Amino acid sequence: MFKRRHYKFTNKTVSKRGISSLILFFAAAALLGYGIYLSFRAHGDGDTIVGILGAGGLVSATAGLFLGLNSIKDENVFHTFAWVGSIGNAVIWFFILCLIMVGI
Repeated sequence: MFKRRHYKFTNKTVSKRGISSLILFFAAAALLGYGIYLSFRAHGDGDTIVGILGAGGLVSATAGLFLGLNSIKDENVFHTFAWVGSIGNAVIWFFILCLIMVGI
């Protein structure tokens, strides 16, 4: 008859480092995606801009990974953004390292 609503009152906030990690994940994904687009457009003959975009993506993914992992250790915060940012940055970081190993 009556729906019972489950309310949860908490003092937790969203982690600022987790949001930063998620933003760096989107930046790394954008840099990597644009570098891949430029490389395909040049038929695999990418210029130095493709390498700069890849290096920028690697640096951004590394910084986001460290921020996300440090944010997961925080107490009394929600960790959703930190987990998504950490996992996304780890995947991009691993993908770029695989691309570097294939190129060597």
